[in-house]
Amino acid sequence: MKTDGIEEMRAASPMEYHNTAETLVDRILKLIPKHPEIIQLDSPWDLFKVEGFDCSDLSPSLFQARWALQRAKQQYLATQE
Repeated sequence: MKTDGIEEMRAASPMEYHNTAETLVDRILKLIPKHPEIIQLDSPWDLFKVEGFDCSDLSPSLFQARWALQRAKQQYLATQE
């Protein structure tokens, strides 16, 4: 929506917010086999140091990124047991 030439931002719906986080989990999981150092990361900011990581199309919040990193690590480790 535009108002006087300025594009108005709209808040994401709860489902959109959730889908963004889950998409990020999927992307991180796909990177772990080639970049096992992801398992040791504590900060979602460190994901940007991983070759092939890109979330520019998702524009996640820091909370979503932190949650996605932890969730991906948990899911990956559960498959390794």
